[in-house]
Amino acid sequence: MNCLEFSKKALADPNVILPEMTLHLNACKKCSQFVKEMEAFDAKLIKVVDVVVPSEYPEKLWTKANACIQKQQWVARKVRYGLAALLILVFGVVFIMGKILFYL
Repeated sequence: MNCLEFSKKALADPNVILPEMTLHLNACKKCSQFVKEMEAFDAKLIKVVDVVVPSEYPEKLWTKANACIQKQQWVARKVRYGLAALLILVFGVVFIMGKILFYL
């Protein structure tokens, strides 16, 4: 087994070391270092993922998300009202301009 084959098999399933991989690992310092680095990375990754979430955090998150959604709905409602008012204004101006031009 060469280093490329070893690294492919080691990356495919880092928790399984086959007998032929062990033979290569004992003979190759580069691959031995590679396995140590992978194990160190896995240990760091487990520490990062293993975070204790406070029990009140989900409730706070939902509260903030709902507040944000309500604010967006409020803004959207104001925009709709503004567009409706603008539409009425435009139709009013067009209607008045039509009457003025009709009488000229």
